[in-house]
Amino acid sequence: MSTLIIITGASKGIGRSIATAFAKDTRIAKLKLCLIARNLEGLKQTQQMVNSLSSSQRKIQTSIHSIDLSEIDTLHKSIEKLFKEEIQQDKFERTMLINNAGSLGYVGPSSDMPTPMEMTQAVNFNVTSAIWISSYFVKFFAHQHKTKCNVVNISSLCAITPFKTMAMYCSGKAARDMWHKTLAAEEPSLRVLNYAPGAIETDMTDILANAKELDPELSAFYKRSKAKHTYIQPATTAKKLVNLIMEDKYASGDHVDFWDE
Repeated sequence: MSTLIIITGASKGIGRSIATAFAKDTRIAKLKLCLIARNLEGLKQTQQMVNSLSSSQRKIQTSIHSIDLSEIDTLHKSIEKLFKEEIQQDKFERTMLINNAGSLGYVGPSSDMPTPMEMTQAVNFNVTSAIWISSYFVKFFAHQHKTKCNVVNISSLCAITPFKTMAMYCSGKAARDMWHKTLAAEEPSLRVLNYAPGAIETDMTDILANAKELDPELSAFYKRSKAKHTYIQPATTAKKLVNLIMEDKYASGDHVDFWDE
């Protein structure tokens, strides 16, 4: 039987790199990647990259699904349909969720937050959607279909350290971390990981570097990292994540950073 890995935010950046890192890792003999994001063209590019790593000795299956995970009203229906389609097509011994999708949200002083509606939209995408997907994944695959399950929340140093002018982002990451820690405590048969990938070179860090309201010290850090090429590359941190999962030595629910030994 095969392993199913579901990756959200798979159309670019670290989500794409995680998909290709699993495709390159031969410790999973029979692999299916289920790639989810809003951007269909980006998903197609990720799928092409994964398919180029497939061979006659190790055939990698992929499916792509253009879903806007910020659309809370349709989220349940979209994810339920997707999961049912995947489980009907194959029997899986092991399933993994890489819960990666998210956005930067408001950047600026905590005393000057945007409108409640804008805050709600950010929380819906970065917290409510992410938590609900992990919850439904466990209910569907671990409880109903009795597969071995890994749940990985893509976290950040921002989940455990306050950064000036990034209160919304920090709060969202902290909420996701604690929810997944609690999940690990409730479900000892699961393997749950909060993985902080480090400061990586992505569209998000480019946006941060040029954000007018970003704290000056943070702005200087991002611009310096770009100029001196000191960012962690997405492929590098994705490979470390795959190794963490496959070696399986972490305590379930832990927050593990790229720089941790």
